[in-house]
Amino acid sequence: MIRRGRTVAALALMGLVTTRGARAETCRDVTGTVTTEQTTTDCASPTGICFRGELTSNGWLRGDTFFVVTSAAPSPDGELVYAGVLTVTLPGGAVVTYDTTGAVDPLTGAFVEEDTARDGSSALRITGTTNGTLSAFRGAVTGVVCGGVTVR
Repeated sequence: MIRRGRTVAALALMGLVTTRGARAETCRDVTGTVTTEQTTTDCASPTGICFRGELTSNGWLRGDTFFVVTSAAPSPDGELVYAGVLTVTLPGGAVVTYDTTGAVDPLTGAFVEEDTARDGSSALRITGTTNGTLSAFRGAVTGVVCGGVTVR
């Protein structure tokens, strides 16, 4: 599985986590939940796998989600490793697009993923569980949101 230390390191490299400087003052921590269900509606994925859902949070990032799985393959340790594109449509219509990598344990249903906004405005980590058929996910969201994606 993806380790927590890598998340902090990635955020630091992106300039989203700093101890001082102007950028740190414009960033906010985000916590929340995401729930999704598999859908075929509007799914243009090369794998044929998409998920529609909702992201709720402590006010800094929330909206409707659409996740397109662009690749998925088993890892040597039995996890399903995937990559994709997560789109969050915020209240008012603004859109934030994330590049996503993750892994799910098909035996336990546990998953972890890292989501990095293409515009550099935020980075998220989602951990949670799936249903028995991997067609629905529920996860806890943590991360950092900076700049123009702030919603209240």
